[in-house]
Amino acid sequence: MSFCISSILHLSLISVDRYMAICDPLRYRMRVTNNTVTVFITFIWLFSFVYSFSVVFSGITAVGLEMLILQTYCVGSCVVFFNKDWGIVCPILTFFLPGTIMSSLYLKIFYVARKHAKVMSERMTGGMKSQSSAHRERKAAKTLAIVMGVFLLCWLPYFTAAKAFKILISTYICGIKHSNTLIFE
Repeated sequence: MSFCISSILHLSLISVDRYMAICDPLRYRMRVTNNTVTVFITFIWLFSFVYSFSVVFSGITAVGLEMLILQTYCVGSCVVFFNKDWGIVCPILTFFLPGTIMSSLYLKIFYVARKHAKVMSERMTGGMKSQSSAHRERKAAKTLAIVMGVFLLCWLPYFTAAKAFKILISTYICGIKHSNTLIFE
């Protein structure tokens, strides 16, 4: 859990770095220093470990599920129980929020890079769009699509296929009533 959260947060941090480098290049060197990067990377790792271990070992995710836990206890079983509140909080904090941040920043980067390429192309060709400019735009769009596509391809199935999230989505959005218990195995 710690490594997964750390991975997602590192990808988010990279998107913030790219956003600052492209959308605010004049202040980028002053803001993004080795010390700043070290602080943010350390924070990500600490947050990942503290969040993961506190969620699992505090028992907060199993509040209200005590009877179910007693009924399903099995020696050697490695089951983490999530009540409804934490079944929603965990995916939002560890996937959907960072994913939304990454998507919105990369879209903004794409539009700014496209605008920059257009201005540079107009300066070089006297207002006509050059073929190399169009090629750069396609390359930038392709790179961003690959980054976000791989991210979503790798993580979306896990977060949408989890027993807890499917039950909560079906309960809150579709109105289908299920058991009050949510289990990850």
